[in-house]
Amino acid sequence: MNLPSYLKGYLKKFCFGLNCLGFFALGMSSAVCAQTSQNLLLLRQQAETYLVNAYQSDQNEQLKIKLGNWDRRLTLAACQQDIAFSLQDTAGPGGSVTLNCECKDSPGWTVHLSAQVDIYRPVPVAVKSIGRGDLIDIADIRMEARNISQIPEESLLTTRDISGKAAKRMINAGDVIRPTLLDQPKAISRGENVTITANSGGIQVVMQGTAMTDGKLGQQIRVRNNQSERIISARVVGPAAVEIL
Repeated sequence: MNLPSYLKGYLKKFCFGLNCLGFFALGMSSAVCAQTSQNLLLLRQQAETYLVNAYQSDQNEQLKIKLGNWDRRLTLAACQQDIAFSLQDTAGPGGSVTLNCECKDSPGWTVHLSAQVDIYRPVPVAVKSIGRGDLIDIADIRMEARNISQIPEESLLTTRDISGKAAKRMINAGDVIRPTLLDQPKAISRGENVTITANSGGIQVVMQGTAMTDGKLGQQIRVRNNQSERIISARVVGPAAVEIL
């Protein structure tokens, strides 16, 4: 179809305008989609920040956080409120945890994000092998960063807790020293001469005796009164010292 030249120019401008309108509409559509979908990358960054704040309790600690992956098909509506995070840490502290991410809009949504949280903190470690029954000196201990998410929290000790204690069983060099490895040192040996103290009605009587068994601080042992030759029970209160119960 042959058109006059002035109509061809007009039609060309008109078609160009339609193309511009199409591109403008496409851009607006993309912007609307971006505004109505939750930014999952930002959500993951917020989740990691939450975990750092939840577990970073000491400057000497080092955290290693590895977040799990969501389904690639996951799409969430953009939340108009701040995301509410809550933590499920049954073993604690750290290790394998679950983070709940909740949007409290109406309607809202909740998604769960798994994470591995490793917490490295200085813990007491044996410098050398320590034999069963040996007394542990402060020089036998060094503080070394270990992953405490693999160590029960009640097992975390200081060098002061350990120094002067006896090894309940063999402790190898490099082992983390835990309460289950420690025992009170022997304060009295069998056959040792001991001082026996008895308190009654504000009167204190002191006599000499002989230990019939080994004894640790606070332990009850049998003692022979050297004067009366009677065998009595007494509590170990110190080196070579017992008190009648």
